[in-house]
Amino acid sequence: WVEHDPMEILATVRICMEKAVDKATAAGYNVDKGLKAIGLTNQRETTLVWSRSSGLPLYNAIVWMDARTSSIC
Repeated sequence: WVEHDPMEILATVRICMEKAVDKATAAGYNVDKGLKAIGLTNQRETTLVWSRSSGLPLYNAIVWMDARTSSIC
């Protein structure tokens, strides 16, 4: 079993987004009016499901090298 803490992932993503906005602002971009989205990618095979009602993760993130479902793959 290979898992990650979803709240740690969220905290890291937020820090990354803040740094991206700071860098764009320092470069002279008007992020208050012109910013539409920030795209981040990492690993891409890790699965994480969030509760729509609570906004919290339903379980830990399942990492790509987790082998618990290999029998049905």
